[in-house]
Amino acid sequence: MAAKVFPRNIGTNCENAMRCFFDLSPLELRVYRDLLENGPGTALDIGDRIRRDRSTAYRSLTALVENDLAGKKLFNREGGGIFHIYEPVDPVFVQKKLEKAIEEWYLEMKKVVSRVADELTG
Repeated sequence: MAAKVFPRNIGTNCENAMRCFFDLSPLELRVYRDLLENGPGTALDIGDRIRRDRSTAYRSLTALVENDLAGKKLFNREGGGIFHIYEPVDPVFVQKKLEKAIEEWYLEMKKVVSRVADELTG
């Protein structure tokens, strides 16, 4: 039987690769796509757009910011208080970041493969 070309958990589409290499949930990827399609917004705005509460949107946005897939800008409210506006990073940047992650994974897998015979025979 021939070996599979791709690991089962990665798949061969953009969504699966982004979820795997950036450790994103389906909702986090949905929020990123919303930012691309509808533009920047607050956690409340984005929560309304994806039909989730503000705190759920905020958690997804935080994951995107931590993965450098979204930016966060701080603004002062007139009369006091602050709020954040979230915006997506350029998809071309995301593509390059994904390419780098895949290259790093490939190099790690080559190291693993180089040890297979030794590890299997003890």
